[in-house]
Amino acid sequence: MSIKVSVIIPVYNSEKTLVSCIGNLVHQTLTDIELLFVNDCSTDNSLSILKNCSSQFPDIVHVLSTQENLGAGGARNLALEIAKGEYIGFVDSDDLADTTMFEKLYQMAVSENYDIVDCGFYYQSKDISILYTADEDTHFLTDTKRNHLICGGGYLWSKLIRRELIEKYHLRFREHVILEDMDFLMYLFAVSSNIGNLHEVLYIYKDSPSSASKEKDMEKYCNNIMQAMRAIYEKMHILLNYSNIKLSVEYSIIQLYSYGINCCLKYRRSNNTSLILKYLSQLRHLKRDYISIDYKNNPYVQKKIPDLDQKLMQKNDIDPHILVENS
Repeated sequence: MSIKVSVIIPVYNSEKTLVSCIGNLVHQTLTDIELLFVNDCSTDNSLSILKNCSSQFPDIVHVLSTQENLGAGGARNLALEIAKGEYIGFVDSDDLADTTMFEKLYQMAVSENYDIVDCGFYYQSKDISILYTADEDTHFLTDTKRNHLICGGGYLWSKLIRRELIEKYHLRFREHVILEDMDFLMYLFAVSSNIGNLHEVLYIYKDSPSSASKEKDMEKYCNNIMQAMRAIYEKMHILLNYSNIKLSVEYSIIQLYSYGINCCLKYRRSNNTSLILKYLSQLRHLKRDYISIDYKNNPYVQKKIPDLDQKLMQKNDIDPHILVENS
């Protein structure tokens, strides 16, 4: 049997949401689909739920297990090694994919021979529906469209991606971290030939309070931000078309720089000042190493990052002590 779509679902302590997530996946209207659930060393009943599901739907459900907790990125990597689908989809175990999602995305992908197809999603905690890929950025990708997509960001789980493209560049996720999909998705935007969008809301993003991205520890969050900054630069700056997408890539790194600064300032009253200064200084050095275009000359920074945040970054560029003392 030829597999049309492989859906990869990392699972870590998701017993409260897993059953509903599974229910919509095993009843997808697309035929010839495989569901690759990766238990990432869960300590709750997630694995038993997955095994029960596999016994009920042995033809489409496959359960993998990591030997150590790798984070969502490492769990996805394990599944990518065995995925057989023509296209790859991703679902988070606390979210819901509409039962028609992968049939509709696949039909659009093959009808237009797209590398990537994006759909709308419902952001539950904000009560809004979003489609990240604008109409003007679809079909054949020009440098302008690539810049827009890189700046716009988005999420993996609203997209269907040609597996051949992932394997051509041997794209894999960073492990043991959050923000692991930023450089992955940006690289795809940089190298894909085309992209399509579907004007339907086919995914519910629940934005669970226990989500891995809700990292509350300042040190861990800052370390993850700095790792993401490094990964973006290291992965993107060696591309042949880097000079054509440099503005959007640098904007993305600057955006992370701003996140890091705000994180440090948020915790400055409850943490050791010397620790705050240490991370602000490290962020400053990374920004200096990776950014060659001044803020005022980057149109994406000027359009998307508020003036107050730009002023905070400029203070930190001069001296983190000035930022801490005057903010």
